[in-house]
Amino acid sequence: MSHARLPRTTTLIALLAALASGEEISGHAEKTPAENSELSARVDLRPRFAEWRLTQRFQGERGTCSVFATVEAVEFALANCTGRGEHLSVEFANWAANSATGRKDDGDFFHNIIRGISKFGICPERAMPYEQEFAPTREPSADAFAEAARIREKHEIAFHWIRKWSAKPGLEESDIAKVKSVLASGFPVSAGSYHSLLFVGYEDNASLPGGGRFIVADSEGRERYLDYAATMKRMSDLFWVSASLKAAQ
Repeated sequence: MSHARLPRTTTLIALLAALASGEEISGHAEKTPAENSELSARVDLRPRFAEWRLTQRFQGERGTCSVFATVEAVEFALANCTGRGEHLSVEFANWAANSATGRKDDGDFFHNIIRGISKFGICPERAMPYEQEFAPTREPSADAFAEAARIREKHEIAFHWIRKWSAKPGLEESDIAKVKSVLASGFPVSAGSYHSLLFVGYEDNASLPGGGRFIVADSEGRERYLDYAATMKRMSDLFWVSASLKAAQ
């Protein structure tokens, strides 16, 4: 089993972000992961999730798969930054997306969830636990707001698009390569579709459709793998998350 080395420098994060967005990086000779033809044939981030006790949680009967896939990526990014894992509130993120957009939906697109977290932050799960039934009028408590503010004060959370949302599903082979590069550098990737997932690794295998498969975390608990060919047909948007400590004021 190949363990990805988790990057600790903002330089590599900046390189990955530029890679995913297709930006040119001038004046920098270091190879980005995508430029390295010697990427491992297998990457599995699940041991890191286990190390930080970021266990899989489940959405139940609610349509919150995209919220879970977003929050799980933020949890991992913060754990990678601090060395300590903590479950964050899917319920708060769901409320934040609705508050940012003026809607009352249970679940949303990635870009709306990101908009909500960027505006309101996110609190730990214990401050606003996930409920089995959606209540449109449910509001965060004063403690939940305070906890979200605490995280925002200490950490810079950045969302990096690999591919922005399109109403028509479908990826390019270059998108698959970018996802593998991000995974190989130690970050999971959120993948959006009719049922959104978190990619937590990959396995190259010429016998599989598309030449391999992604290892997935699924808040419905049904899917464990998705081959590259199915990923290209199914997914509509892709992003990953990084986090850093803010400089002391």
